Amino acid sequence: MLAWMFTDERWSSVRRFLYAGALWGILALAYEVLAAAQRAWPQVLADVPWVSHGRVVAIGQDLWVFGFLSHLLVGAALRVVGQGDREGLWSEPLANLSLWLWGAAQVLSGWWISTGWTRGRPLGEAPWPVDLMRLAGALLLLWVVRNTLARSPRRDPALALVFAGFAGLPVVLLLGKGLFWPFHNPYHGILDALSQAFLRAGLVWLWAVPLAGGVSLYVLSALTGRPGLSEGLGFAALFGLVSFGALTGPAEFVWGPVPFWAQTVGTVAQGLLVLPVATLLAGAARSLEGHWQSLGDHPGVAFVLAGWLALSSGVSLSALASLVGPSRVVHLSLWGEGVRVLVLGGCAAVAVGCAYLLTPHVLGRSLASRALAWRHLWLVGVAWALSAPALLLAGLTQGAVWATGTVPFAHAVQAIRPLLAAAWAAAFLVWVGQGVFAWNLFLTADSGEPVPAAEQELLPVAGS
Repeated sequence: MLAWMFTDERWSSVRRFLYAGALWGILALAYEVLAAAQRAWPQVLADVPWVSHGRVVAIGQDLWVFGFLSHLLVGAALRVVGQGDREGLWSEPLANLSLWLWGAAQVLSGWWISTGWTRGRPLGEAPWPVDLMRLAGALLLLWVVRNTLARSPRRDPALALVFAGFAGLPVVLLLGKGLFWPFHNPYHGILDALSQAFLRAGLVWLWAVPLAGGVSLYVLSALTGRPGLSEGLGFAALFGLVSFGALTGPAEFVWGPVPFWAQTVGTVAQGLLVLPVATLLAGAARSLEGHWQSLGDHPGVAFVLAGWLALSSGVSLSALASLVGPSRVVHLSLWGEGVRVLVLGGCAAVAVGCAYLLTPHVLGRSLASRALAWRHLWLVGVAWALSAPALLLAGLTQGAVWATGTVPFAHAVQAIRPLLAAAWAAAFLVWVGQGVFAWNLFLTADSGEPVPAAEQELLPVAGS
């Protein structure tokens, strides 16, 4: 049993992370569907404590970030990192240990939150034993990645982005959740609010986006034979993500109780964050120059580009909402949920696209059904077209009603109910699409057409 769990078979951890991400995604999106239904129709399962709205939202967010998104990105990133050495990863058993730690932490986190445990931290509800398990898994992955890259050092901005993502997660967990003193919350008052904001911003901009950027740039440049970003632009994008992303947290507190200078720093950083994201989008587009037919040839490429477009739209809308005037209207409204759909949904689309593109290089088989993958893309596209405008418009409606100070709160709830119903329909479509993705992935592993060993390699492009 232990030999199977901690096997040293090449790419075993990569395959397992991708499989786990596909399965966790089905569960995460099931919770998203339920949460969207409860927003539109509050009576849904209202008498069942284990699936009360607060718990469903907390579990869904936790599953989305640490289960679905992280597992897919880690699997793809490990494949990219290990490509530079014929032996693959420095230690497959340690990478597999990280997988089992994260899986056990995810199960414990879901159970704990379902019973009513709460820390009042969106994206950070899990208790400290779960946090320590995740921190241990993140440190193991960082050690494996560091030693793998050290065996074949290359000045590649895509790999630098990947390494920055693996290095950023332990920092985010330590500082954002106070794991330097895990047994109780070491923060108080305004400092506690800022640490929570750092956690939420860090999980996106210091963890998910660097991994998504590094993996997608590497994979696209290797597949098309054209480098995405020059070394200078690549490292400038990395610097922008790390520096601006770490400072965006206080932008949540415009008109709030934090010092005005902190609000200003957060707002400026949120606006400047548009630059590195636009640079990564331009890098993905540059890799496709002369190969635009690949958008119609392979759904994975279309997924990656659509993900970066959604992510760029989300960060632009977030920058707009952090300004003093717009923030007064949309602050604490469903506008933030619409931005989350674009930002985290964009990261997920990039991760799914890379998973589709990497199937020959991870599973040794060609994708079983491109038709299913195209259906998945259309389901996600229709869902975005429904949910993002509906939630953004719902946020504007809420803000406009609240700003009057005279319209009863119940009237705002009734006004946005059709929009919430549209958001629920969109969540359901994404959930169906995730099922299609998982089925296609496992079908590929079981009956996909084997590819020659030479085609299983993912050759880097000089200067990518």
